[in-house]
Amino acid sequence: MAPQGMEGLLTHAHLEHLLPRTRRRALLATVALGASLLAVAPASTASAADAPAASKPGTKVKLLRGEVKRGPGANLARAQRLSVVPGAAATPRSTWNVTYTGFTAQAQASFQAAVNIWAGIITSNVPINVAADFTDLGPGVLGYAGPHAIIPVSGAGDGTSWYPVALANALKRSDQLPARSGESGVDIEASFSSTEPGIYYGTDGNVPANDVDFESIVLHELGHGLGFTGSAEYDSGAGHYESPRFVFDYFNVTGPGPTGGQRMITLPNGSTTLGAAMTSNNVFWDGANAKAANGGNRVQLYAPDPWEDGSSIAHLDEQAFPQGDPNSLMTPYVDNQEVVHSPGPIVVAMMRDMGWNAVLTAPAAPTGVTAEPNESSVDLSWDPAVPNGSPVTGYTIYVNDGSTTTTVASPGSGTTRLITGLDDAKTYTFTVQATNAIGTGPVSAPSAPVEPAPDTVAPTVAVTSVHASGLGKAVGDAFTFTGADPGHAHPTLTYTCSVDGAVASACTSPTASPAFADGTTHTFTVTATDVAGNVSDPVTVSFLADGVLPTISTAVLPTYTLAPVIGTTAGVADANGVRNLDFRYRRAAFSGGFGAFTYPAGWQAAATLRESLPAVQGYTYCFSARARDKAGNESAWSAERCTATGLDDRGLAPSAGWVREAYYKHFLGTDTRTSTAGATLTRTGVSTLRLALVAVKCAKCGVVGIYFNGRLIKNVDLRQPATAYQTVFPIISFPSVQVGTVVIKPLTKGAANYIDGLVMSRV
Repeated sequence: MAPQGMEGLLTHAHLEHLLPRTRRRALLATVALGASLLAVAPASTASAADAPAASKPGTKVKLLRGEVKRGPGANLARAQRLSVVPGAAATPRSTWNVTYTGFTAQAQASFQAAVNIWAGIITSNVPINVAADFTDLGPGVLGYAGPHAIIPVSGAGDGTSWYPVALANALKRSDQLPARSGESGVDIEASFSSTEPGIYYGTDGNVPANDVDFESIVLHELGHGLGFTGSAEYDSGAGHYESPRFVFDYFNVTGPGPTGGQRMITLPNGSTTLGAAMTSNNVFWDGANAKAANGGNRVQLYAPDPWEDGSSIAHLDEQAFPQGDPNSLMTPYVDNQEVVHSPGPIVVAMMRDMGWNAVLTAPAAPTGVTAEPNESSVDLSWDPAVPNGSPVTGYTIYVNDGSTTTTVASPGSGTTRLITGLDDAKTYTFTVQATNAIGTGPVSAPSAPVEPAPDTVAPTVAVTSVHASGLGKAVGDAFTFTGADPGHAHPTLTYTCSVDGAVASACTSPTASPAFADGTTHTFTVTATDVAGNVSDPVTVSFLADGVLPTISTAVLPTYTLAPVIGTTAGVADANGVRNLDFRYRRAAFSGGFGAFTYPAGWQAAATLRESLPAVQGYTYCFSARARDKAGNESAWSAERCTATGLDDRGLAPSAGWVREAYYKHFLGTDTRTSTAGATLTRTGVSTLRLALVAVKCAKCGVVGIYFNGRLIKNVDLRQPATAYQTVFPIISFPSVQVGTVVIKPLTKGAANYIDGLVMSRV
């Protein structure tokens, strides 16, 4: 490597602080130049800049400017993966020479798969040389990759920017580094950990739930090595672009929005104006090719506030290109289990803006089409189509019998298909073509001619409706059934049905059931026939017609309760037996109305007659249930049974003279006590139909007045020779729900009063 200060050359070592890093914490880092590490630090030592954003739960890898850090957190599997074609490389448009040091065979194959994808997209007549090490980088470090050098390009490019050496070579059509004393001829440097756990090295996209896809990381890192990185820096509110500026910087524009705005490099370097723009979440790429690929709009870059060193400006925006988007490879975040094996059309267009001859094309023709005869069918397989930079999303199969051609769609990247419904008296050939996001490729060479084998195996059929259990509804039921044909994954079957021995007729599942009288016995018979004319054995089920709904009720609940757990108990009856029950509840706080019904998952299709849940204080709960009998008849929901839970004394606001104290015999372990007549406990915001007081009865207790909206509604005598804790005193039932304030006021001078709470019911 050239010594620092060499004129006209910025090397990997010089610019390490500028270029995208890859941290594996909640992020995937991208390393561009120099000692950019994919470092994984323990969560206890990670800096705030390394911490995952609150809006991105789960363990992710952030593509930063130097290191990749792994952090704690639950895996967040990507809901949608891009299609992956195992082992398929794009038609080479450039030669890549990778010197592998220390790699296992599996890790090298994964790295090479990423190289092959870029080789099918990037055109250069100068070989791209990569030095790749696979070694122990220390705890938590995943690795790095980036350009070996950034250099000026005279007579090519935009005339002012500096270029990563691989792009400089392509523009000048010759190697630009050998003429410089001491340079190695390496264009991209990469080093990845050989000891870091949780890395998937396969190339088929079947990444385990808690692993990171190595091929996707390498593909991202190589993108930075090819030039997807700039020189923007931010410090103490001020922003600046390093001098010389990189070609990536030339296209950075600040808003407003996808049009208008100003080129970032024209803002005062080292100014707070530039710093504010860098953290505005309003920075875009203004290249003509990228805009065309983005529907005529500028492409949003990642520019969050606060600035994220190594991520900001050097990636596509995470929200604009979220998981599952075909352009998400170059965003700063990659989830565990996420597979992105294509840079996407917008990223490739950005490469063209910077000067690369880069294209995505339709897939090549599939090869190796093979047809194996089966019974009236053919097992078809083929080798994966070369995707040419954009993953294969589906195949079209052409079936030719010598006179006509039919098509069969085969979505996804799978390369096998059972073709059914063939005539064993004909000879067939098959061709296949592949489709990706760019278009549909050429048709393959035809398979060898093949004749399907005669089908002599009969199909099977099974009844799946409630009739199979020996019961059926009298009205509104239907017969359901399924068929299978041995040796045929997707059989074409026809069916005949008969009820009570009548003449069989063509039918499909489900087929309507006649109305039967309750308590009568009947039969249903079904047969299946395959395309070769083989007929299944008939399947007959006998059943008792049951059109009577089950009856259900739930037990009456106390109007008020101080219990920590509340619930409901159902009583059910049905002559032919109950299959299961559903329970639900709704509730209303003492200060508001009822919400919608809640249907806990464990309460549905339950085998138990009772369900319960922890009581939340100050609520009215209402429960109901419904039952389902063995014939599938379902009752209506039962009448609601309701109870109101207590609001603890700590929910009441005391005036002077009250003391709060703890004692295990009181409701929820506390009470509020006074001997001062006229002292008050107040609860505002009450919305209730019924009201009760929770207090202690004792020999030295007195009388308290209960006031609602300033009016005395009842005096409650708490005097009793024997002490009684958690006593509930019903106060009033209003004719309709009332809204207002409840006040509790002792009326007996010098008497002790122990108040434990209120109970307010909405029913």
